[in-house]
Amino acid sequence: MTLRARLAWSYGVAFAVAVLLFALVSLASIDRALRSSLDARLSTAAEAVTALADVHAGAIVFDDEDRLQMAQALGGEMEGVVFGAGDRPLVQTTSPLPSAVIVAARDARTGLARVRLRSGVHDLRAAVSTVDRNGRTFGVIVVWESSDFIDEFDRDAAIVMLVAALVLGAVVVVLSSMVARRALAPLERFTAIATEIEAHDLSRRIGRGGVDELGRLGSAFDRMLDRLEAAFARQRQFTADASHELRAPLAVMRTETDVALAKERSAAEYRAALETIAGEVERIDTLVGALLVAARADSARLQIEPVDAGEIALLTVQRFASAAAARGIAIKTDAGDEAFVEGDAQALDRALAAILHNALDLARESINVEVRRIDDRVEIAVVDDGPGFSDEALAHGTERFWRGESARRRGSTGLGLSIADAIARAHGGAVYLTNVAPHGARVTIILRSSPRHLDGAR
Repeated sequence: MTLRARLAWSYGVAFAVAVLLFALVSLASIDRALRSSLDARLSTAAEAVTALADVHAGAIVFDDEDRLQMAQALGGEMEGVVFGAGDRPLVQTTSPLPSAVIVAARDARTGLARVRLRSGVHDLRAAVSTVDRNGRTFGVIVVWESSDFIDEFDRDAAIVMLVAALVLGAVVVVLSSMVARRALAPLERFTAIATEIEAHDLSRRIGRGGVDELGRLGSAFDRMLDRLEAAFARQRQFTADASHELRAPLAVMRTETDVALAKERSAAEYRAALETIAGEVERIDTLVGALLVAARADSARLQIEPVDAGEIALLTVQRFASAAAARGIAIKTDAGDEAFVEGDAQALDRALAAILHNALDLARESINVEVRRIDDRVEIAVVDDGPGFSDEALAHGTERFWRGESARRRGSTGLGLSIADAIARAHGGAVYLTNVAPHGARVTIILRSSPRHLDGAR
């Protein structure tokens, strides 16, 4: 069953059930009101007949005028009987008397009572009143009327309401189907577009604006397609760039091998060829390692917890201390107060290591790692005294495989800053490149501060 059909039937059944429940409640209320009204009329009539009864010489006396007034008090539908001593009917409006009325008179107690009687197939409602004088009972008056009309009304009303519920339910099903068809039309369009979209063509968009649920769904779907298209574009670019970077050393290795095998050569010539091949293998190994780190930066699941950025900086700098000393570069850490962030310590270490690796290639005499907490963010800055970034590097330095002229001469993979930026963005932050005066470069990782700092600030 389609969603439209399920919605239509659900609305129709729900409406029919609601109508039936309303009908049952209404019918019960009306039934109770009718029976209460009938009991009240019977009580009033019984009291009126009781007031007409006169007692003389220890017996109830009813003259012709009393009989006329009794008939007027009972009206057209009610029946009544006046019993004297010994359950002897003195006045009665119908004959024979229902046996249930005689039983009710025998069981009567002082005062006025309302009772329900059963006479054959008929239900009777009755009011029973005693004729009392000076604490003594001289007779009983019973006034009754059939309540069959109420039962008939209940039955007819129930049938009408049931039919109305079914008819209205069917109407609601039809109308709901029409409304659902119109309301779900955008979803059918979404489905059609989603079916047409393939991995190699993500240019299609829903393009449905608006602030309603379907509008927000369409906008969310379009944003998802934007992200997928960008991800596939990055993947294609990454594959193309990786292939390009690997092709050059492989071509050199192939050439050196072909030349070495073309004819007999001296040991020195073979050694030179092997050294060239070894250098290219090292280059490939470095590139593959960088590619693995870049892949982890994109797909790794971060273990988010409060970590001290200053402590991460100290540990990372310690690992680079020997390499910096070998190049005659002074590397130090300037960490102020605790700078906690919500992040993955290993991932942040990789990001900072990638930046320090670039800084070691460019620095002349010093590298300074600064960690500062400013309001609701933490900044980790790596400052070197090298030549600084070119204008082109400032604009494209964090892009995958982008390399400036100096980086190409150094044999850089062009992945270091992009890896750091990917890790920072996975933490909700970013990497920014700037130059410092009079010369040098600053690479800053900006992260959100841990809530423990924000709570303390409050």
